[in-house]
Amino acid sequence: MNPRWIAPKPGWFCLNVDGSISASSQLGKIGGLVRNTEGDWIVGFTKTTGISNILHIELWALYEGLKLSWDFGFERLIVYSDCRQAVELLNDHMAGSSSLSLVSAIDRIRRRSWITEITWTSREVNRPADRLAKLDDPLDFSLRIFNEPSLEVTLLVDNDKSSM
Repeated sequence: MNPRWIAPKPGWFCLNVDGSISASSQLGKIGGLVRNTEGDWIVGFTKTTGISNILHIELWALYEGLKLSWDFGFERLIVYSDCRQAVELLNDHMAGSSSLSLVSAIDRIRRRSWITEITWTSREVNRPADRLAKLDDPLDFSLRIFNEPSLEVTLLVDNDKSSM
C-alpha cells in the first residue's frame, strides 16, 4: 500500500510543513501549505531561516505555519510534519516548559482558542511542503506567502487529490 495524503475531516483544515538545509548555501529553509477538506490549496509559505540544525528548522516550520493558520482564522487544524522528533516534543504534556524556546512558543500558540492536532507523516506524503521548503531564493529571510502555488507544487497537490 502506497502512503497517501489524507484529507482532513469536514470543518477542518490541513497544514503540511517541512524544513530543509540548502546544499549550496547551507542555510535552513522552511515551507508549508494549508489545504481544505477537498485537498484544495488555500495558502502556502516559505522562508529562509539561516538555521542549520534540522530539528530547529522543522520546529520553525511548525511555528510559522501555525502563526499563519491562526492569522487566517482556521479554527480546526490538523498539522502534518515528517519530523518525528518535533512531533513528539510538541505532543508531550510538558511542551510548555520545554528548554527549547520554539517548543514552548508553539505550545503557547496551540493553547489559543482553536483546536490543533500535530501528527507525523511520511516524507512521501509531505512532498508539496518539501518542495516549498526547497524553493530557490536563499537570501530572502522574510516570510513569503503564496496565494497560488507554483506549477510544480500544483501538480503535487493535484496528485494528492487524485489519490483521495
